[in-house]
Amino acid sequence: MISKIVELFKSKNKRQDRCLKSSSVTVGLNSAGLNITGLNTTTKGLNAAGLKSAFLKIKEEMDDYRETINQNTNEIQGNYEYICRLDSKIEKLAERMDEITLFIEQLSGRQRSEDKFTVSALTSKEQEVFMAIYLLNEAGYKDIARRTGLTENLVVCYVTNLITKGVPLIKKYVANEVRLAIDNEFKQVQAKENILKINENISQAVMV
Repeated sequence: MISKIVELFKSKNKRQDRCLKSSSVTVGLNSAGLNITGLNTTTKGLNAAGLKSAFLKIKEEMDDYRETINQNTNEIQGNYEYICRLDSKIEKLAERMDEITLFIEQLSGRQRSEDKFTVSALTSKEQEVFMAIYLLNEAGYKDIARRTGLTENLVVCYVTNLITKGVPLIKKYVANEVRLAIDNEFKQVQAKENILKINENISQAVMV
């Protein structure tokens, strides 16, 4: 009986020893785990610092890029305003050139003489039509037809011939009707020089 009790006691001690060893191993593993956790924490700290540095660098680059864009935008705006001012000056210059051109044309017109008029010889009927317009100052086709005794269609043809031969007729529309007149300067030259060589008999016939 006593021997059995001794054996049980020894068996109990062995189990306690195994538990102690197991606890030692667990404690060791836990210690190792803590060390590993510390290493992971250090690694995470290093990764966070690197990411923060990278983001700061990207932010600086974006700021520089945005500043460059703003500078380019300001430059473009300045160029646009300069172009607008330049266009305004060009328009004013064009208006001034038009005024000068108009003045030169008017001056040239005043200085023009009968030598500037190149007119081909007229037929007798063309002379009649011309004299009708000359005497009426401003006339329509019907007015000329009544004055010359020609048909309106013939009058239209002779008027076309006059223009083709260089007679400076002025044509305008009044109430959808064609009205014809002779250039004032040409009319004055014709009165002085008879550059068309109008036959006196024809002239008198039309005047009646």
